[in-house]
Amino acid sequence: EVSACLVGSEMCIRDRVQAVQETGRPALASNCAEGPEVVQMTIAAPVASSAAIACPLPSGTGRSDLLYVGLPPERGTTEWLAIASLAAEQYRSAESIWAARLQAQAHAAIERELQQASQIQARLLPTGVHVPGLEVEITFRPCRWVGGDYVGVRPLDEARVLLTVADVCGKGLPAALVASSLHTMLFASLRAGAGLAELMDSLNTYINEFPGVESFVTMACVLLDVRSGELLCANAGHPPPLIAAPDGTVRPLPSGQNFPLGVAPAPISCQQDRLNTGELLVMYTDGVTESRTPAGALLSVEGLGQELAHLYGGAAQEPLSVLAGRLATRLDELQDGLVARDDVTLLLARAR
Repeated sequence: EVSACLVGSEMCIRDRVQAVQETGRPALASNCAEGPEVVQMTIAAPVASSAAIACPLPSGTGRSDLLYVGLPPERGTTEWLAIASLAAEQYRSAESIWAARLQAQAHAAIERELQQASQIQARLLPTGVHVPGLEVEITFRPCRWVGGDYVGVRPLDEARVLLTVADVCGKGLPAALVASSLHTMLFASLRAGAGLAELMDSLNTYINEFPGVESFVTMACVLLDVRSGELLCANAGHPPPLIAAPDGTVRPLPSGQNFPLGVAPAPISCQQDRLNTGELLVMYTDGVTESRTPAGALLSVEGLGQELAHLYGGAAQEPLSVLAGRLATRLDELQDGLVARDDVTLLLARAR
């Protein structure tokens, strides 16, 4: 919508404005000249001969802004129309450059913040983990700057270690914030001396009741006694951890019937099992098992188990870092260059 005032001779410019709005092109108007490029003026009262040019200009306000130039009759020509059109084009070009600069600055600020968030999340990853009698390797690949997966390795004493993998529903920064809060809650509960079931119940209560957390979390926690091999597993709606033996057999840990965290305030149950010397514990998120091959098929838990059987059978003496690299490479080969649509997290632990 354009509001126009009467200028100088008090001629009405409604016809010029309408012509520019209808065509989107500059218009020359005159009450004393004729031609295919000339719009005849509508005069509010008898006045002297006059001419005007109207050129459309871009506007981010939703209005149809115009460059309007009143001219004496002898300059109401196509040459002057071309000059005014060039001026309008220069204005459009300058506005585009300025808008692009502002957008680039905004994008740069967002990228800096995302990079900082990525660095913060990277610092949450376990590094330099030393647990006597246990080898640990971690693969963590967010599909965006930051991810909603969480992985934790926490020695509790000289014999026991807590291994955790979780997946927050969603992707990107909102999911990463929930994952970060899980890290805080998990280690706060451990410092308070909570057992595994009590720990999982506390996390479930937090996700259910904390204002602003509108998500749910699948999580698998394994409390392992490295000396005896005994383990306690709590699985809240997460894909089952797998144990691969040196002979190539692969079995899932019992997953129980627990809901994901944040779905219901029901208690979380735990199941017992054992990790023998030389066996490989594999914990992962569904970004691994739901990755698609070029044929469009899901890898699935069974497919991951087959890959582990082929990879670990006969190669159990290789360093765990080599095995982790081979598994990550194999997952890349299965995807055949396709862009990952979910975060990928793997935690490998082997009893020595």
